[in-house]
Amino acid sequence: MNKGNVLVFGGIIIDSYMAVEDYPIRGQDVFIHDSFDRVGGCSINVAQTLKNMGMNPYVVSAVGGDARGNMIMKYLSDEKFYTDCIKQFEKENTGYCATILEDGGERTFLTYKGCESFFSTEMIPDVLIKDTSYVYITGYYLLDERYSKDILSTIGKLKDKGSRILFDPGPMIHHVKKETILSVLSKADIITPNESEAKKLKNCSH
Repeated sequence: MNKGNVLVFGGIIIDSYMAVEDYPIRGQDVFIHDSFDRVGGCSINVAQTLKNMGMNPYVVSAVGGDARGNMIMKYLSDEKFYTDCIKQFEKENTGYCATILEDGGERTFLTYKGCESFFSTEMIPDVLIKDTSYVYITGYYLLDERYSKDILSTIGKLKDKGSRILFDPGPMIHHVKKETILSVLSKADIITPNESEAKKLKNCSH
C-alpha cells in the first residue's frame, strides 16, 4: 500500500471575502474596505497541508462549469493537485461562501450550495481503492442524502482494503441524518470534533 495516497472527501468551493471594520447591525450599512476570492473549503485546506507534508492528496468533489468552477480547476492545475477524483459539470453551478471578515478576525459565513456534494463511485479509480493509506471525510460531504449511502459504502470498501478513516464532523453535523452519523462513526479510526461538535455527536448517539 502506498503510504502517501490520501483520499479527501469534501467539496471544493470559492470563498468570497468581504473585509469590514465591524459586522453591521441588522438593517444597517458598513463599508467594505477589501474584497477577494479564494479557492476554499476544508477539503482543499486539508489537501494543501498533506501536499506540504509530501503526501499525495486526491480531493473527491464536483465543481460546476461556471466561472467559479473554472477558477477552481485552474487553481488545481497551477498548484499541481491531482484531479483524478474531481468531476466538472458543464451546466451546474459551483458552491461558494460569502465570508464577512471583521478587523478583529471574526468571520461570518453565508453559504450557497452548488454541485460540490455530488458523488458517484465512478469518481474514484479502482487503483485508489486498493492503494490508499488514509481517508479524510468531512461532515459537510454527508449533508446530501442522495449521495451519503454511496459515500459510506465506498468508505467501507476502503477500510476493508486497509485504509484508516479520519472523520472531521464540522459545524453543520447536526444537519446530517443520525443513521449516517452512526454509520461513519462505526467506520472511523480517528474523529476530530471540537467541543461543540463533540456534544452534537454525543446527542445523536443516544
